[in-house]
Amino acid sequence: MEEVKRYILEKFGENPILLIGCRSSRWQWPVCGYDFMIFTNNVKGYDSRRIGENIVNLFYVSFDSLEDRKSYSIWQKLMLGNIINDPNLLLTRFKEEALRKSKEIFLELYNEHLLTLTKYLAYCEEAYEHEAYASTAYWITCIGYMAVRALNLLNKTDTSPSHLIQQAKDNPLLREPTYFVDITNFLGLEFASQTSYKRIFSTLDTIQKFSEIYKFIQLPPTEGYKITYLISETKVEEILRKCEHALKEHLQLNAHVIATVWFIETVSELYQTICMAENVPQYKPKIIEELESKRRKLIGEGASIQNSILHEINPYTLKKNIEGARKLVFWLRRTWS
Repeated sequence: MEEVKRYILEKFGENPILLIGCRSSRWQWPVCGYDFMIFTNNVKGYDSRRIGENIVNLFYVSFDSLEDRKSYSIWQKLMLGNIINDPNLLLTRFKEEALRKSKEIFLELYNEHLLTLTKYLAYCEEAYEHEAYASTAYWITCIGYMAVRALNLLNKTDTSPSHLIQQAKDNPLLREPTYFVDITNFLGLEFASQTSYKRIFSTLDTIQKFSEIYKFIQLPPTEGYKITYLISETKVEEILRKCEHALKEHLQLNAHVIATVWFIETVSELYQTICMAENVPQYKPKIIEELESKRRKLIGEGASIQNSILHEINPYTLKKNIEGARKLVFWLRRTWS
């Protein structure tokens, strides 16, 4: 930590800096990267880099976000993160205000998650109606992940993808074992099967291939906009290390969640980039099929998203999962404590 902190302060010593993510919470792994929020109006976007043996992720956030009372995700990170640098005590003042309004912040974040869940459910149902089964499976995966994040928000918990399952297990709302099993099944997770391992490494292999292909299709960043995408080589290395560590420690559920999260993020980033490059609207229900149709042109012959989906692509199973998704979204709408 000292080597990382020294580097960060040398580079950004004049800026307010917040340590967020795994390293600021009680769910720490040796393989977790260091995630920092750098508050500045000069740079936008995010960046990943290696410092010694550590992977560091930098998220550049404008000061306007602190003034924006609707930037609840930033306020949540401010509330739960560790202040590393605060030249004018700006973060200290906002952190105190965030702690006073913690219930309101978590409620608003929860409501945002419900809106996202409702949108994903609509995409999922439309994809199924058009027999776009790979996209249906993708949206079900998104719903499952977002649902567990919402459940953790009910427990006023910071949600880190690396520890999502452990946080869900610690959630008093999920004390009933069968309910937890339902959630994990809904995410497309399997406890120790050979299929689970194959899906994890198939997904990670695809993400690695994307990291190479992506370089050729990303739009050049504008001046003052710094971005290394989530599927950069550094990020891929971090994902692989986390998955390998989880499997070594016999935490295959954690490994599967990590793979699932980055599969979702990879598809989202790739799709948004293609939409920007071709000037077409973003987020169509048939997202996987649309990407697959452009594979030769934009993705490459050897990297099929459809073959890496973390769900079984079976119409009957998908229909049952959609029914489960409707019930889950309905239950989450009615629940807040």
